[in-house]
Amino acid sequence: PGGIIRVRETFKQRLEKVAMLELGARATFETQPIAINEMIHKTANTRVHFVSFLYRVTLYGGPKPQLQYREGIPEPGQWFWHTQCPDDLYESQKVYRSYINDYCHNI
Repeated sequence: PGGIIRVRETFKQRLEKVAMLELGARATFETQPIAINEMIHKTANTRVHFVSFLYRVTLYGGPKPQLQYREGIPEPGQWFWHTQCPDDLYESQKVYRSYINDYCHNI
């Protein structure tokens, strides 16, 4: 799950909204991000420069089973837990591969 912080929105508000919208769950999170990454998309013409914050989050009451991806082509809003880091990450997600691998090895 991920999101873009809106004007006048706090990190807390965005994290809570993303957890509810994308997973159907309430969430708490550590106050400091575990990673901050700057990303510049060299071939894009708009939305070129991003700063990405990765937080350790604890979910409560979810994720909603109705939103779980089961088969076929995944649709927006579906979730799926992995036992290892997927090979087909988006380019912008690859900076998080080590965090995903570490998490998967510890569960």
